[in-house]
Amino acid sequence: MSKHTPAPWTVSELDASGEVSEYHIFIEPDVAVIERKVETRNEGRDMANARLIAAAPAMLEALELADAMLSGANMNAKVVERKVRGALSAARGDA
Repeated sequence: MSKHTPAPWTVSELDASGEVSEYHIFIEPDVAVIERKVETRNEGRDMANARLIAAAPAMLEALELADAMLSGANMNAKVVERKVRGALSAARGDA
């Protein structure tokens, strides 16, 4: 069972259309503001969500490496594996 807030999340500008969604990530220069409806049953998810968001750059890098390797690029599988496992560990809060 996931500790993270389930999808869908939306990403929009601060002055966006006013579309209502349960979870939002608003973007302005150099800042991302994360909002969600407050529900007491989800209180423990804040840190899990923060770890997942903080791990996003490492996960993107690992996915790009894995995609390149799966597409036939000559890559060291151990390096790709280490990157993937590191990103997963960070997202899960194991690191």
